[in-house]
Amino acid sequence: MSNLLYLTFNSGKVIGVYDLANGFLLEKKMDFDYQEISNTNNSRNTALLHFGDQMLDCKLYRTH
Repeated sequence: MSNLLYLTFNSGKVIGVYDLANGFLLEKKMDFDYQEISNTNNSRNTALLHFGDQMLDCKLYRTH
């Protein structure tokens, strides 16, 4: 079983995949694009959920 962390930053468009069992080694980077919420209007990433191979969910919110 792997100990991978999928991490992105505020208004980021890249997900870094890090191996927690191997000193936080960067395994790969994955590009993605928002489909519903534009990265304008102060949108921010709040969570990234991994549901299996090729299945990711990025939670966003907008600040006012």
